[in-house]
Amino acid sequence: MSVVSDAAGSYRRLLAVPALRGLAMADVCARLPQGMVSITLLLVAATHASMTTAGLVVAGYTFGQAVTGPLRGRLADRHGLGRVCAACGAGYALALLCLLAGSLAAAPAGLLIGAAAVAGLVVPPLSPGMRSLWSANAAGALRQTAFALDAAVFDLAYLTGPVVASSLAAGVAPAAAVAVLLALTGVAIVMIGPRSRPGPWPGQRTGTRRAVGGRPWGRCGPLACAGC
Repeated sequence: MSVVSDAAGSYRRLLAVPALRGLAMADVCARLPQGMVSITLLLVAATHASMTTAGLVVAGYTFGQAVTGPLRGRLADRHGLGRVCAACGAGYALALLCLLAGSLAAAPAGLLIGAAAVAGLVVPPLSPGMRSLWSANAAGALRQTAFALDAAVFDLAYLTGPVVASSLAAGVAPAAAVAVLLALTGVAIVMIGPRSRPGPWPGQRTGTRRAVGGRPWGRCGPLACAGC
């Protein structure tokens, strides 16, 4: 019982800080679309296409995301998370809207898979960025609490995201799930903008190479390495 009480007290202290409370809200907005995206893509593509095509759409998105993960992380380390997320977010929204339009128009499978792959290529690097932002903004004992909160939000996003996406897609329309996904992503990008800036990253001193677990970052910052 005391463990639960201590944990609740830690979270209360964390959320009592206005800047960290705002970051927690941004975390929710950034993480929930991660849990929504796979089922959203599947249901959008399946509107007028086969489940085989819908599965390939999800695979194309996942493949594109994996290919450019390190590059997007490195760009965020170099130019600032907010700036890179904003640029990627514009392309991400355009690609998902093209996928939605193509699905509603019963476009060929190749176009749907290609649009999903492009969306994966330019997905904003919010996921690795959130942990970096917590590290930079939460000090002392609050940092471990912040990491615990981030992990809890991450897990809950993958539990609730599919439910939210499927409810919207089946109960309203596939476009509704896409709209909510993009809206949450946009809100997260806007909220983290003032809190993010290009390197040096936490713990780095100018002109040095920081090692974690004996392995140096070298020219990569934490976001680039998170994408590796």
